[in-house]
Amino acid sequence: METMQLRAELFRELNPMLDSDEMLRKMIAYVRSLFAAQQQEQQSAQKARQAIEAMRLQSEQNGNADMTLDEINEEIRQARAARKGTV
Repeated sequence: METMQLRAELFRELNPMLDSDEMLRKMIAYVRSLFAAQQQEQQSAQKARQAIEAMRLQSEQNGNADMTLDEINEEIRQARAARKGTV
């Protein structure tokens, strides 16, 4: 569906609930939770990108300038496994 069609469908579904304060409160709370989840996902993705970039820079400093993304990911997996083993 196109964005305009989705919007129209959303408003058709919401319209009967707009007269109820309780339903409005629930809808607002749900929309806020969706937004918070999206923000958290974006922050997690940003942290992952930063970690990969840090690993790449560290690799270059250690003389491994040709390290692939797969190799970096493998190092991250190994570090996580080691951390789980020590906790």
